[in-house]
Parts: sequence; structure tokens; C-alpha cells
Amino acid sequence: MRVFFDTNILLDIALRRPNFVDESLKAVERCQKQGGECWISWHTIANLSYLIEREVDANQSKEFLKNLLDVFTVASVGHEDATLAFTYDAGDFEDALQIVSAIACHANIIVTRDSKGYSKSPIKVTHPKFFNCKRGSKHL
Repeated sequence: MRVFFDTNILLDIALRRPNFVDESLKAVERCQKQGGECWISWHTIANLSYLIEREVDANQSKEFLKNLLDVFTVASVGHEDATLAFTYDAGDFEDALQIVSAIACHANIIVTRDSKGYSKSPIKVTHPKFFNCKRGSKHL
């Protein structure tokens, strides 16, 4: 199963967000343990770098990103994908870019805490606490 993770899930982990880190980390761990493939978008790396550096520092940001790329594969996207994102814009263009990245890597599901931003997604969406690679997930 190809599992696409939204940026907010990775920020939960990187910044150890108190109300979200456990669920988000467990979702990634379940994906790995259950034989799923973990995918992210190219722009997630840039967003994470910027936000982690603002909250922590550049060295920790780079270390987190290096470790991230040991676990996650980056979806290949380009000009046509960026243009297609306008089709999926539900009020937040960044989420639309995430959707086309998930489409590009042939993801089976998107894990996010922001289901509202994915209302136009043709790929099913689930919350990290409901995600399960083997048994299926409760869809939002």
C-alpha cells in the first residue's frame, strides 16, 4: 500500500506537538511495520525545512530531513501536476498540491489531520489515529 503523508503529520513529529505527536508517529510506524510505502511531496521538504528552522534551528532541521528521506519517498511531480492542482483546490492551494503529489505517486490513501483541505481529493483520506495499512482505515 502506498501511503501519502500530509505535511502536518510530519510537523507533529518534528516539532513534537503535544496533542498530535503520538498519533502521527504511530501512523508512520504502522505504515512501516505493516509493509506500506511512505510517500511525501517535494514541497513538503521545503515547508518542513522552513518551519523547523523557525521553531528549532537549521542543524536540527537538516538532521530531521535526512532521517525523513531514509523512510519516505518523494513523489515526482512537475509542471502538469502543478497546473492540475487547480482542479483540487478546496480553499488551500497547498493542499491541492499535496493531492496531485499523492496522485503522482499512485497513493492508496492520504494521512492528514486536515480533512477539510482534501474535500476534492479523489484519493481517500484518513486521520492518523484511524490509519491502518492492513485492516483498512476509517475514511474522513
